Amino acid sequence: VAFPVALDALAILVHSENTISCLSLPQLDAIYSANRLPADGKIVATWGDLGLSGDWRGKPPVAFGRRAGSNASDFFRNAVLGGDVLRPGVSLFDNGRAMASAVAADKFAIGYSSIGFLNGGVRAVPMATSGEGCVEPTAENVARGQYPLTRSLYLYLAHTPDAQLNAIGVEFVRYVVSRE
Repeated sequence: VAFPVALDALAILVHSENTISCLSLPQLDAIYSANRLPADGKIVATWGDLGLSGDWRGKPPVAFGRRAGSNASDFFRNAVLGGDVLRPGVSLFDNGRAMASAVAADKFAIGYSSIGFLNGGVRAVPMATSGEGCVEPTAENVARGQYPLTRSLYLYLAHTPDAQLNAIGVEFVRYVVSRE
């Protein structure tokens, strides 16, 4: 039995020196997807294609992803890639902490991870939305449903849905969803 217990932002992470101000879902699709083209038909081969200049203009985004089967990977594939697979050459990581560290170590990298893995070497890029401009992955924006890569986190109990939960189980679930 699954109980939703929290909300999380799947943050798009770039190196702390990267000045990209906003990204759209079609732009992410163009960076990561193996088969689909974004709605505007533009290929993203370099950071310059996303509006950056200087040293960034001719450098390709070094794309990092999560291994298939992780919640972050499944959510990203469905929300950003429309169910498509990652393009060849995307470096895959087992966890968000390792990915965030890799992005921090590569000036031209981009990755995605739970906002909880944000560290001093990376920053989260605001995401474009249809009506609100660019939205940062803050607690307020996630709670209001304004950040487009918001996902629910669940507690799973090994319990038959049609059976009565015992008193200890009831108290455990009550505690997990309480303010404490």
